[in-house]
Amino acid sequence: MTAVYWKDKRDVYALSTIHGNAVGDDLPHKPEPISGYNKYMGGVDRNDQLLAYFTTGQKAMRWKRVFCDVLQLLKN
Repeated sequence: MTAVYWKDKRDVYALSTIHGNAVGDDLPHKPEPISGYNKYMGGVDRNDQLLAYFTTGQKAMRWKRVFCDVLQLLKN
């Protein structure tokens, strides 16, 4: 297991079981776990961004579901 500390705009800490203690090809020379994260993070960050746009709709759907459940209980 490799533990990494990197000083970018903020302090960055990472644990990795697949990377060694090598340095990536980026300039300034970033540790390999940080370079790997930055290389593949785009899809996850994009997904989180898209989900953030629709959080109010998800909360409304939850209340709609609760309302329908209460109606079903009153019906029976």
